[in-house]
Amino acid sequence: MTQTHRQRRPALFTAWLSVVLAVSSLTPAGAQTERHHVRPVPGQVVRPADIPTENWLPGHRGVDLHALPGDAVAASAGGTVHFAGVVAGNPVVSINHSPTLRTTYEPVIASVSGGDHVSPGEVIGVLADAGSLPETARREDGLSWGARTGDGHERYIDPMSLLAPVVVRLWS
Repeated sequence: MTQTHRQRRPALFTAWLSVVLAVSSLTPAGAQTERHHVRPVPGQVVRPADIPTENWLPGHRGVDLHALPGDAVAASAGGTVHFAGVVAGNPVVSINHSPTLRTTYEPVIASVSGGDHVSPGEVIGVLADAGSLPETARREDGLSWGARTGDGHERYIDPMSLLAPVVVRLWS
């Protein structure tokens, strides 16, 4: 092997590695995840999401976060209120964050109305007391936070996947 070949190898490897890293960092436009959301309440997850593979299958289509009746509930990100009202006895708020992403919050007594624009972290209502809701309503305590994505055929996703990753610094 000549000196020229030995000199070219590191340069070729560096060029190849640069291309691989650049391509691997690209995400198809339809697959982008909005990972700038914040928790709607500070409480811990008391029941994680169990998203079914098909929308009609049993599962838990969101997460339950610890919160007490009367606690403020915030929008996880900016958007437009899609719905604020009652469904099957549950007070619900849903927010469109983009044409393909909607989050839901229940049981929440809304302080916003359909069509209102909300900012990230803006209070959208207070947690209702599950014990005071009708028999048809959910009976668990805490906030149920859900998310759906897609245009046309919507699918449920784990709303925790919308949160920005936690950065742990081992030194400053």
